[in-house]
Amino acid sequence: MAPIVGILGRNGSGKDEVADYLQRHSTAPNKAEDILPSWGSKRSSKTAGKTSLSPECGHRPTFLSLKGAFCEDLILVHVAVSDPKVRFSRVKKRGEPRDPDRYEDFLDQDRKEEERFHLTRSIEQADVTVFNDGTLEQFHREIERKLAGRL
Repeated sequence: MAPIVGILGRNGSGKDEVADYLQRHSTAPNKAEDILPSWGSKRSSKTAGKTSLSPECGHRPTFLSLKGAFCEDLILVHVAVSDPKVRFSRVKKRGEPRDPDRYEDFLDQDRKEEERFHLTRSIEQADVTVFNDGTLEQFHREIERKLAGRL
């Protein structure tokens, strides 16, 4: 049975890129939203043999609940970028309306998200950390290296 993959990280870390990469290289992936509505019938979701992905999962209060509910069937992947200025640069490039224009506002957003969602606690529960400090090709190699044999 394919595991469920939970992807968490701070704003601009590369969560969507990990999800996209895994969707291109996995069998029948779907989003965690596909299994969360059927929380009571999670066994049926697991027996479907699908890998579930959620770029936004790190921003949900239910993230640690997922770890407890799915135990060995859930792999928590933390996407990390060592320098917050690199994350901010990437956020600026993607240009989404919700993203801050100033670095100070970006850091303030990080603080508010930590206060609200306690992302650090979820990160501490991660099974694997993939670093996104280089090029896209290096990031893909890091994903392959860290998740080889797990999916």
